Amino acid sequence: MGFSHTMRLKARIAPGVTVEDIAEALHPIAEYNLYSVFDALVSGERYVDDEFLFDPGTRELSVATYGKVGYNYYDILEEVADRLGRIVSEPGEIWLYDHDTGDIENAKCVFVFGPSEEAIKAYLARRDIEAGLRLMEPHLAPETIAAIRRLVGTAIPTA
Repeated sequence: MGFSHTMRLKARIAPGVTVEDIAEALHPIAEYNLYSVFDALVSGERYVDDEFLFDPGTRELSVATYGKVGYNYYDILEEVADRLGRIVSEPGEIWLYDHDTGDIENAKCVFVFGPSEEAIKAYLARRDIEAGLRLMEPHLAPETIAAIRRLVGTAIPTA
């Protein structure tokens, strides 16, 4: 029993972290799907439709998985988020979409991870404020949005 899913993960990996360290952080996904994340990261190969990409120059990690998974996949991604929090330079997110639910509120689950609780809190504040500003853009002049962005930006602590 399970559900059809799409999972997307984006993260910026901290300097000094190796591909082996990244593969270890992603190990629960690899173990679940029975393939080598290390090989995928090094070769850029796809496994079925899943992809694991790491750019050593930008330190950007991008992972996507698709298909049927069991309900324990939530727990697996929660563990991956915890592991990634130890090797990233800034907060990131894992988005999990359940394509089989008719409940739009529960169709998406987001796991936020980061190098510290303070960094995560600042990231969430900036993300939510930016989402609100995007909603206001059709109703306010661009210079007003820019002024609000500057004003609010000084009030959000950086980690």
